[in-house]
Amino acid sequence: MQEWWVSLKKNGGSTWSGIYIKKPTDEIWEFRTLFKRTQYRLFAFWDKSEKIDTVVIATHGLIKKTNKTPQGDLDKAERLRKKYFELKNKKK
Repeated sequence: MQEWWVSLKKNGGSTWSGIYIKKPTDEIWEFRTLFKRTQYRLFAFWDKSEKIDTVVIATHGLIKKTNKTPQGDLDKAERLRKKYFELKNKKK
């Protein structure tokens, strides 16, 4: 599993915030940030099927108070990723 911590400066001000990024599966990415003592998580995947553009698709998000990523949310993100590519391939 790959993991990164990215520090960001908020709106050019002196307040620093961070985004924790990890790749818990081969295709799903998890973005996590803390805002007002609440941890927000967003699950996403990349569509690199076009040679020029890459699209990042967010599947869903949640508020979680523990560090462990719920398996059900990883499963949901993977189901939505598969559905996205099935629908995309039908249009071709």
